Amino acid sequence: MLAPVAGVALLFFLVLPGVGAFLARARWRTFRSALSAVSRWPTADARHEPPSSGAGEPDGFVGFHRFFGSLEALQGDDRIWLSGAAGSVAVDLRGVSVYLLPAATGTGRARADEELSSVPWNRIFALSEGTTLLVGGALYREEGRSIFKARDGTPPLALIYDCPRSAIMRRAIRGGRHVNEYWNPFTLPSLVTGSFILAVLAWILMGRPDARFAAVTALAAAVSPLTPFLPPAFPLYFLYRLSWRHGRRLRAERDLANLPLRWFPTMAGGTDQFVTLLPDLEPYAMLRGTLVDSRTLDAGGLRVRLPEGSILASEGEVWAFGTWREDRGEVSLAEPDDPLAELAVVAGDPRVRAARCSSGARRYLAASAALIGLTVAVNLFLVLYLAARLVG
Repeated sequence: MLAPVAGVALLFFLVLPGVGAFLARARWRTFRSALSAVSRWPTADARHEPPSSGAGEPDGFVGFHRFFGSLEALQGDDRIWLSGAAGSVAVDLRGVSVYLLPAATGTGRARADEELSSVPWNRIFALSEGTTLLVGGALYREEGRSIFKARDGTPPLALIYDCPRSAIMRRAIRGGRHVNEYWNPFTLPSLVTGSFILAVLAWILMGRPDARFAAVTALAAAVSPLTPFLPPAFPLYFLYRLSWRHGRRLRAERDLANLPLRWFPTMAGGTDQFVTLLPDLEPYAMLRGTLVDSRTLDAGGLRVRLPEGSILASEGEVWAFGTWREDRGEVSLAEPDDPLAELAVVAGDPRVRAARCSSGARRYLAASAALIGLTVAVNLFLVLYLAARLVG
């Protein structure tokens, strides 16, 4: 009689929440990939877009673009109009989940690693005029107007933000991940259902003298979702949360370390200097070298002036990313005009740092699993003892 008890506990306490955890992680990974793709698309200029990309595109498809704007008007149930420096565009939000970036840090309203939220458009009942959004996706021309809408089943990305544009990318990459994947929309219904079924099984088995141990086990399993919060092992639960939080932070640091490298999928043109063009044709450089002084980088014999605020004390290799500027024979790096590109000056190879963060995240994940497992095991033993005394 232990088989059905174990089967119910495994299904409702591990398998179903586990499936939800994988779906939650995949969903946020898809969001981060979509945002990275949007950052590599040019800005839509509604004032100068051609009426069509060619004869092969009778639907007026222009290309994949992005747009920063503020809410200007609502049209019908599923269309909004945004206005920005590049004109006005419409966005078809039918079937779209709108992402909400928390307020900027320092306002007292958000943490740096706070999770983004996602709300289906049909569940947003009010938006104030002037709400700032970043949208990206397939851009079309319809009756002389620019509109973002789905293409090949892929809807546009819509992100409402309340922070400087230059902070969007880092904050979204850091916060665009689940705080704890185990606690997902599947978890609570699954835990409640499993506990109810196990309680019914325990009540049925109590009437059978030969199934006393199975009844005790079913009763203990029914309350097992509460065991992490019970004495004497509940302090381990707080250590588990701390370990999980560290692992999540390291995964975010891994992604942030790799972020500037997305502009250089293949490195060509030299060993220490790589220059590419951002989507809006702004020159963007990656330089490797050593510091001559606190703000001068020697990259293969080229002296490059670093921007203010990036002063770094390092005797080893330094990697610098930013807009390439030349003025009267002097080369410098500056903050990109593109708000989704990065100005970064770091000590050492960011790929090594990313690998180190990834390794540390795996260790914290293993530690988290061991801590929560130990917490449940210790308290479950106590619950089994109490259940046995209760059943008699």
